[in-house]
Amino acid sequence: MPKLKCGRLIKSFNALLGARANSKKYDKIDEYFRGLWSKLSIKPNLVMYNTVIKAYRDMGSLDTTSLMLDEMENNGIESNLITFNTLL
Repeated sequence: MPKLKCGRLIKSFNALLGARANSKKYDKIDEYFRGLWSKLSIKPNLVMYNTVIKAYRDMGSLDTTSLMLDEMENNGIESNLITFNTLL
């Protein structure tokens, strides 16, 4: 993103994750979620977690979606209707 002169905003990061998930290019989802936000000092938010949960669900990794819910709670982020609809 910095190479494209895109600001290091949470919206930019969420857009990047969303684009990867929507295009079904799941190979980098975990790397982006785990690695980049920590390098860029961006704190994960509800939109980010919902996007990653949807990607894991689409990959068939239901155990990981459960772990993501636990991680959300541990980070003080409450799940919402979108989170639960995604899991259903």
